[in-house]
Amino acid sequence: MESKIDYLICNGGVLLPPAKKENDEIFDKTMAINYYGHCLLIIKLLPLLQQQQSRIIIVSSIMHHLCTIRLHDLQLKELYSPIYAYCQSKLALIMFTYRFNEWIEKNRTNSTNAIYLTINSLHPGICRSDMIEKFCKIIPKFILNSVTRPVEEGTETILYAALSSKLTNISGKYLEDCSVQKSSEISYDKNIQQKLWQQTWHDLRPWLNNDEYNRLMEY
Repeated sequence: MESKIDYLICNGGVLLPPAKKENDEIFDKTMAINYYGHCLLIIKLLPLLQQQQSRIIIVSSIMHHLCTIRLHDLQLKELYSPIYAYCQSKLALIMFTYRFNEWIEKNRTNSTNAIYLTINSLHPGICRSDMIEKFCKIIPKFILNSVTRPVEEGTETILYAALSSKLTNISGKYLEDCSVQKSSEISYDKNIQQKLWQQTWHDLRPWLNNDEYNRLMEY
């Protein structure tokens, strides 16, 4: 049984999942895998993450710039687009990072600790992963290779966020190419961040105990 977690890298993702079904599924598959699953995992592992100077790393995408958050239709039941679902899930992750950072700062029991739990999000670069190659299968390989980077290079910013001493106690940031960068303008909207935060935990309520839910919703 683990007693602590040093680094939690949230990098589960899907692009163009199997065709959306017209049924009573609660979550859109892309939002469930790319966004909700990470939020729930973080909360369930929080007791271990808070044991020491842990780092949470959220892997987002530069594609978050291409959309907004459809708060009235997070599951895209009214108008479905697999690309929009992907972009929205990546924007939601960045907004969650900013909002969760405020939450952990408010709930830190000992603010005098020298090192504490942090959370940052990042864009790893457009990598030649199986997911991208499947999505871009009609593009000639030499063209695809010219605009993407090897998977090994895609890990650089992830490892930087997890291991660099330059990010000690740096939290609530968005990174690209191993440096802090600005995310999209809408991602900083605190009103939307708050509404997304509340909607997220409302949607995940069946998997949260009362103490977890109340702590998350009180702020």
